[in-house]
Amino acid sequence: MIHTCFAGCDISSRRLDLCILAAAGARVSRHDNTPAGIGGLIARLWRAGVALVVIEPSGGYERALLEALWAAGLAVALVPAQRVRHFARA
Repeated sequence: MIHTCFAGCDISSRRLDLCILAAAGARVSRHDNTPAGIGGLIARLWRAGVALVVIEPSGGYERALLEALWAAGLAVALVPAQRVRHFARA
């Protein structure tokens, strides 16, 4: 499978808001920040053929997702939000 899309995930203590960006447009979904919710999120990422998932540090709430993405063999970047804002300004 050729990976042609990317995803970003906003993380909170209860929810994972996922946005997958592909040539066909953006698809948004919400998952619980639980092992079952993370499993569903990872299944969605594999079906979409996501090349990279970008998440930001969220006070430790991102840890379970980060470890599950690594275990699933998905590329993930942990990017501080401040750096993204500075990049956008540049």
